[in-house]
Amino acid sequence: MFVQDTKRTIPSLTPAFFSNKIFTSIQEELKEILQLPTPIGIYDSGLGGLQVLWNLYQVMPHKNFLYFADLHHMPYGNRSADEIVELSKKNSHFLEEQGCTLVIAACHTSTTWLKAAHFTPSKCFLSMADSVYAVVQNAVFQDNIKEITILATQGTLNSGVYQEYFTRTMPQLTLRTVPCPHWVPAIESQDEVQKRKAVIEILHHINTTPAIVYGCTHFSEMDSLLQEYLPFSCLRLDPGIALANIFKEHAQVFSSSALEYSCRDRVRVFTNVTWAPQLALFLKKFSNMQGSVEYIPPEKILECSL
Repeated sequence: MFVQDTKRTIPSLTPAFFSNKIFTSIQEELKEILQLPTPIGIYDSGLGGLQVLWNLYQVMPHKNFLYFADLHHMPYGNRSADEIVELSKKNSHFLEEQGCTLVIAACHTSTTWLKAAHFTPSKCFLSMADSVYAVVQNAVFQDNIKEITILATQGTLNSGVYQEYFTRTMPQLTLRTVPCPHWVPAIESQDEVQKRKAVIEILHHINTTPAIVYGCTHFSEMDSLLQEYLPFSCLRLDPGIALANIFKEHAQVFSSSALEYSCRDRVRVFTNVTWAPQLALFLKKFSNMQGSVEYIPPEKILECSL
């Protein structure tokens, strides 16, 4: 079932969720990889994936994390399918070169176009698309939700992946999709006026929906604004939190004595632009970490993919 609080609606830690067929195939492999003294790699085209990083860090503070923000090529939604797949491959290979044995694509545009191309860029790879599938399935089968609205970027919706998957697997579900073209720029700007304006402009599409899903990792930052405008009965589902909950279930298998890492290296953030103050600001969330954003020239990412 789902737990409703004053902030948002999130998936609860129920056995049914973790036995979801979407994740069953990776459960044992995931347990093994997470016990290795290697970092978890996460990439996104911008800041949205930082929330995924934060959610995972909270449930696994003993793990090392590497985050790559591909700000040089942001936004992905304006690029062709081939470009998005190629950038996703390069991002994954870069993180593997840094020693990551698990790569998480915290970008819905990246993961949906990878799904459309039937391509997996890393040996052990998790995507936000899989988490969307899981939270929607849970809402439909456990909470008897019959209509869900996915909020996403136009680039993600253009892939058609979410529409095709739910039409094929859950024909009884009424699925609506709403593009939010101004949400990412407003969030990246951190301008509260722009953010509120961006939310208001799509309200007429969602003010009667029983459930919404954040189909972009940036969008959870709009949750408090949506809370002001939407009825309390509307489920607001965050696939990023759901993904973190999957890792949380396996946290008990770790031995703190086997995972002694330096706090200094606990979280490392890379980007391929020389000026990224918003990333440095985010690092302040990690109270036990001393570090800074590391610049990687765009050509270095290319070298890792060769």
